[in-house]
Amino acid sequence: MTDIILKDVCKAYQQTIVLENFNHIFKSGERYYLKGSSGAGKTTLLRILMDLETIDSGKILNLSSYKTSAVFQEYRLVEELSSLRNISFVTGKSDDLIISYLNKFGLNGFEFAPVKQLSGGMKQRVSIIRAILIPSDLLLLDEPFKGLDETIKNIIIDEMLVLLKDKTVILTTHLAEEVTKLNIQNVIELDVDKI
Repeated sequence: MTDIILKDVCKAYQQTIVLENFNHIFKSGERYYLKGSSGAGKTTLLRILMDLETIDSGKILNLSSYKTSAVFQEYRLVEELSSLRNISFVTGKSDDLIISYLNKFGLNGFEFAPVKQLSGGMKQRVSIIRAILIPSDLLLLDEPFKGLDETIKNIIIDEMLVLLKDKTVILTTHLAEEVTKLNIQNVIELDVDKI
C-alpha cells in the first residue's frame, strides 16, 4: 500500500478554524495516536479520512486506495437489528466467527437481542467487533474504549494486536495507557492554537 499524504489541509466550521495547513504522511501499516485537547481537530481529521467531511482546501493523496473501517464515539448501529446482524451485514463474516467474538468480548447471550436492548458499553463492543472484522487497510478509532471496564478493554486490545498487525491504525484517546497497550509509536500533536 502507498502512504496517505495530507498536504496543507484546511477545515473550518463557519468562523471556527479546526485544521489549518495540516500536513502529515500516514505510513502504510503503522499506528498513530492523535493527541490534543477537545476542539483540536482529532475527530474532524478522522471524519475527513472516512470521507464523512470534506476539506475546504489542500490535498489528500492515496486515500482512495485504502479500504477503511472505524469506531466512532457514536455507535452507528441499526437499533432494531441484533448484534449478530449488525456485524454480519457489514462484514460478510460467518455467524460462527462473529458469535465467537461476541463471546470473547463478553456478549454471550446477546447475539440475537436487538441492539436497542444493549447498554452503551455493550453497543461499543459490537461497534468494535464490526470494525475489526471488516476487511480493511485503515482503521480509525475515536475513543473506542470509552465506557468499557478494564477487563473487557484488555481482552479487546489483546485481540486487536493480533488482528491489526498489518493495518494502518489511527487512534484518539484521553488515556495514555491505551496508546501504550496498542504499541503506538507515532504521536501527532494537534493543538487548538497551532494546527
